[in-house]
Amino acid sequence: MAVLGSKVAEELFPNESPIGSISLLIRRLSVQVIGVLGERGGAIGRKYLDDRIVIPITTLMRRILNEERYITLIRVRTSAPLKETAEKI
Repeated sequence: MAVLGSKVAEELFPNESPIGSISLLIRRLSVQVIGVLGERGGAIGRKYLDDRIVIPITTLMRRILNEERYITLIRVRTSAPLKETAEKI
């Protein structure tokens, strides 16, 4: 499943609705388009926001990056003992 940014949808599917399409390939993974994000434009100090493809993190990690872990690093600021904080996480 994927949700397309408005610019991506316009460029890949100029004269049709992309919703329901399964013709989108991301690194040889065939994905079905389930939605299109509303146009957002750019933001100060950030890249253009409409040129994104959003897919579930589980799909990204397992099927594209061939990883089972979702989080490899966490940074925590705490005044509590590190061992206690790690157990709570």
